[in-house]
Amino acid sequence: MLKSPGTMAGAPKIAIENVEHVYGTGNSSVQALAGVDLTVGDGEFVALLGPSGCGKSSLLRIVADLLRPTGGSVRIRPSAGADEGRPKTALVFQEYALFPWRTVLDNVAFSLEMRGVAHAERLALAGQVLSRVGLQAFAHAYPHQLS
Repeated sequence: MLKSPGTMAGAPKIAIENVEHVYGTGNSSVQALAGVDLTVGDGEFVALLGPSGCGKSSLLRIVADLLRPTGGSVRIRPSAGADEGRPKTALVFQEYALFPWRTVLDNVAFSLEMRGVAHAERLALAGQVLSRVGLQAFAHAYPHQLS
């Protein structure tokens, strides 16, 4: 996993401190993450690299609030003007977790839909995410139309 270079001014956008996650209990437990520290500043683009099974997806699920860590903490600084409470996050999986009947935009907006975010707001936020990663031209495409 790559760490942020630490060029941030002010508080980090995402601060992951000593995060760990264990699946199962007792003799059947598997430690997926141990002592993970990462800071991400505003506007930074971060890639998690590593072999299969090293905990990349577990960490992303924890940051997206889809999985609770068994140790450590994740703090996400809300954007200016954002609602109070947990910041809006989304996670789109590469393969089987995509809904083939939903467009790319609707797949990105799905977690916001599950949190009760209003339709227009979630589409606007999902559109911003697609723009940030250069996929806005594919917003109305379906997963099978992507390479």
